[in-house]
Amino acid sequence: MEKAFTADFSLYFRLDKIVLDSTYLDNLAQMAALRAFFSQKQVQRVDISAWASPEGPYKHNVWLSDRRSRAAATYVLQHSLLSESQLHLHALAENWDGLRAATRLRYSQANRADVLRILETPGIPDQERKRMLMALDGGKTYSFLIDTLMGPLRLARMEVTWTEPLAWIPSRTVTTVLPVAPQLLLP
Repeated sequence: MEKAFTADFSLYFRLDKIVLDSTYLDNLAQMAALRAFFSQKQVQRVDISAWASPEGPYKHNVWLSDRRSRAAATYVLQHSLLSESQLHLHALAENWDGLRAATRLRYSQANRADVLRILETPGIPDQERKRMLMALDGGKTYSFLIDTLMGPLRLARMEVTWTEPLAWIPSRTVTTVLPVAPQLLLP
C-alpha cells in the first residue's frame, strides 16, 4: 500500500519572456531542488500552473502563461523520467490573486487603501482594474507596482505528487496494541 504526498516548486520568468533563466530570482535553487527531487522520489504526476503578471494586453498574457507552462513542462521532461501524460498544464493568464496578496503583504505607500480598494472590490472586471491602476496618480503607482511587486507573479508553479509505501508496524509493537499475541494471528 502507498500514500500520496505533494510538494510545490516555482520557476520564475522575466518580463515578457517564455524562456527559463537560471539566474532570475530563485530559479537556480528551485531547479536544483527539482532535479534532486526527481532523482529521489517516485513522482506520479506534476500539475503545472503558469501566469503572466497583469501588465500588458490580456491576449498576450494568455499566450505568455501558456508558453510558460510549456517551458516548465519541457524542463520537467528533460530532468525526470516522467512522460507527457503525467504532466497537467494550466495556463491561467494574469496573476491578479498574486498581485492582491503581494500588495497586502508588501505595499506600504500612502495610497495603499486606494490600491487595495481597486484590487479587492468585487465585480470589477480585471481589465477595468488595470485601467484604474494605470489612471491612479498619473500612472506612478502602476509603474511602482510593476517594478516592485510584479516580478514574482510571472511564474510556473509545479505541484509534484509522489507516492511512498506505507511502513508496516513491527510485530512486537503490535503486541502492545492487540489484546492477542501476534503468533495467534497466523493461519
